[in-house]
Amino acid sequence: ASAIVSLSKGTGNQWVPVGIDDRTRKAEALLVLKLTESNYSFSSFDSIATILKLAFEDSEVAKHVTMSKKKAAYLISDGLGPYFQKLFRINISHGSVPYYTIYFDETTNRQVKKQMDVHVGYWSDVFHKVTIVYIGSAFLGHADASKIESVILKFLEDNGLQHKYLLQCSMDGPSVNRAFLRHLNDRLTLEKQLPLVDLGSCSLHPVHTAFRKCIETLPFDIDQFV
Repeated sequence: ASAIVSLSKGTGNQWVPVGIDDRTRKAEALLVLKLTESNYSFSSFDSIATILKLAFEDSEVAKHVTMSKKKAAYLISDGLGPYFQKLFRINISHGSVPYYTIYFDETTNRQVKKQMDVHVGYWSDVFHKVTIVYIGSAFLGHADASKIESVILKFLEDNGLQHKYLLQCSMDGPSVNRAFLRHLNDRLTLEKQLPLVDLGSCSLHPVHTAFRKCIETLPFDIDQFV
């Protein structure tokens, strides 16, 4: 017995899912894209494969779909993530406005590790507006100004972002970040680049601290009062 498979060629370099494995992968990718777009929880996808099999009994693709919260997280970070990062690099490198801004914030995660998330804001010729894209996270130990500078510079290098087009750094107000800004400006001066635009530090950080201190001095139980 023999089987004949006819392939249809797509336009350009587009991937055309032909076999059942490819069509299943496409379905799983669309599912996790919907999860991301609608901000669903990963746990909500633990039983989605079973629901698809029951809802679409005559679908060959639905019979082959497998999904769990771990698989959904993996598909987003390691499956689709690199693709969108590649699109970002192409978009920002070929844009008519080469300047960009870095946004970063440090926080302590549930594993009690210092985590710094880095975003880049730039004018996108594709979306015709200022676009902010998450480009990665770094897990820090003792995060002094020099450590933050080296991490930030590595992010720029890894994503093909030139120092001379860095316009401004948006960050919170601790003194270590002000020291980082001085270090970075010193480096730009050595490279004969213009210093960063200084818009001041984030006002939310001191306001939050002041509010917390005020609450602590009240002579009654604020939780009970509220």
